[in-house]
Amino acid sequence: MKKRESNKVDEQLISNLGGKATHEAALLPLPATPKSLANAMKQSVIEAEKQLIAAKEDVIIENAEIVCTIR
Repeated sequence: MKKRESNKVDEQLISNLGGKATHEAALLPLPATPKSLANAMKQSVIEAEKQLIAAKEDVIIENAEIVCTIR
């Protein structure tokens, strides 16, 4: 289903439930590591660990983007 079709279906569902659809968009809060902890980690991790941490952060962001796109 294309995005435009999906939006029409969503608007119809909202209307059927007695609501009014808007074109507002919400942002999901992304988890963040406290700066002091991030600095301590940067000083103590090896290169392989840095790559794993970066990959994990990328997956979190990609997941949030997918969730936002679906809604």
